[in-house]
Amino acid sequence: MANSSKSFASNMISLHLWILFSFGIIKCFVFDTQIKDMHKYTTIVIVLFSVYFFIYLWFWNSYLTRNEIICGNYDFNVAAYSTIVPYLFVYGLGMLLVQQFPGWIRSFSNTFGLTFIRMGGYDEFIKDYVNYSKSTQEESQGEVSDIYKRIYENPTIFINELELDDEAVFMNHLRQVKFDTSDPKKINNLKKFINMKNSIGTFIWMALFSIITILTSQNTLLSQNCSKKIVEQKSFNDYINTQLSNSDAHFGIENSE
Repeated sequence: MANSSKSFASNMISLHLWILFSFGIIKCFVFDTQIKDMHKYTTIVIVLFSVYFFIYLWFWNSYLTRNEIICGNYDFNVAAYSTIVPYLFVYGLGMLLVQQFPGWIRSFSNTFGLTFIRMGGYDEFIKDYVNYSKSTQEESQGEVSDIYKRIYENPTIFINELELDDEAVFMNHLRQVKFDTSDPKKINNLKKFINMKNSIGTFIWMALFSIITILTSQNTLLSQNCSKKIVEQKSFNDYINTQLSNSDAHFGIENSE
């Protein structure tokens, strides 16, 4: 039992990261590419994953209380405390701050997320979009031509400045750089790349906070006092009977004297 529990504990983070990785791949290549305006449902996705993580953490903590170095048997109170407190004050508080300060997500989405979408064909897409927009302009000289040239040569700066929180602001930004906004397909494809980039940033924060939560939770498990059964009921009854017999014998000797 103890060796088995130790083995599961050592694999707890690895298994969680594989599940998170799979969840992230599905989010990027299924939800972000197939669902229109997926950014509107980001909070729902985070909540669903957070519910999964809570159940995952509770399950393993409940199992690990059976380990001899922790409780030796299932202890609901220890499992609950070791799950709820780290979950709320590490993972929950951390993800709340990430949602309140979007700049935290950009620190990863504009680096790792950007690298991810460039491998997924973003550079080719934006260059095609630039050429398409140029073809719709009656005059592409001077300032307009210079804007297209800068975006064409360095497409990463352009997408890092775009946000999907406000549709009007997003469309206005495209018009300011003279991008054609008459083709809904191209607009939606651009949104998909932005969603994927932001998803990577969000999932990196999820991974960091969940790993810290797991480590904190396991440390809490090891420091808790368990409600252990001192002895089994039969052994306890035998012990009481023995003590009573000894007491009777002792008092019998004293009375005979």
